[in-house]
Amino acid sequence: MTCLQHVLAGAAAGAITLGSPALAADLQVKAPALEAVYTWTGFYLGGHVGYGAGSFGPNTNAEPLQGVFFPHSVTGLTGGFQAGYVRQLASKLVLGAEADISFGSPVDVPRLTPALFDSTIDYIATARGRIGYAMGPWMPYVTGGLAWGTTHVSLNG
Repeated sequence: MTCLQHVLAGAAAGAITLGSPALAADLQVKAPALEAVYTWTGFYLGGHVGYGAGSFGPNTNAEPLQGVFFPHSVTGLTGGFQAGYVRQLASKLVLGAEADISFGSPVDVPRLTPALFDSTIDYIATARGRIGYAMGPWMPYVTGGLAWGTTHVSLNG
């Protein structure tokens, strides 16, 4: 064999080896992309803080015209807790129940200075149902229920 024949034989062997189909073990494996799965089902517990303002009405003050100096309103911080359970059905309908309670520090302006009376809001609580429709990370819903609370008015002197 001449040198040229050796080169041609090597080229043929290389072409056969390199030209063969790739085996599955030689392929790179790519993991499937993860898809986000949204479900609204579960319990929740939380807390809240805020600032509130309200009115006790124009006839709150027993003394005529005292509302000019002692307004019939309350302002202050509020905070509390909430808890609930929500269940998402296969039809994407979402049903739930929740409750909350808020304790306030709002006091009326007369309480800050000597006055004939002062009033406070002790707590406000709610219990309600919820119905909504799951649309991935969004859920429009309607809620309704009961609310109650306590306030008290103290007469001074």
